[in-house]
Amino acid sequence: MKKLIQVCSILSLVVVFSIVSAQAHTVKQYAAEIPYDFNIGQKSYQAGSYVIKISRISSNIVSLSLEDKEKNNLQTILVRENGNTTKHEPKLVFTRYDNQRFLTGMSMQEMGLSIVVSKDDKLSAQAEGQPESEKQVIAVASIK
Repeated sequence: MKKLIQVCSILSLVVVFSIVSAQAHTVKQYAAEIPYDFNIGQKSYQAGSYVIKISRISSNIVSLSLEDKEKNNLQTILVRENGNTTKHEPKLVFTRYDNQRFLTGMSMQEMGLSIVVSKDDKLSAQAEGQPESEKQVIAVASIK
């Protein structure tokens, strides 16, 4: 009887971990044509075509990955949900500090994401001129 309980317990744990693992690997992909140079944190990227992958890791943790045209993973960051969803096509949100643009968010039908820009990044971007910021939005296409 003890063996049966142990076997059933192990099997139920395997099933639970399989379900959690399958949910953690849910990935949505978006194609983005970004018309200007931009930054994500400390890393800078040139204008061009990119693929953005969104993966839910847990109920409140989401990863955002940036890939180039050749499917090379350029950067993966953890982001937080902010509730800023959209009823229309997904959008990337950039904030411009003087002449530098930072990816600061993404809005989709199912969730909105915030990407924090550090004070140091803002200050270094603003050091060249007037401290001003402006939001810019780009529509992106969902990849099936």
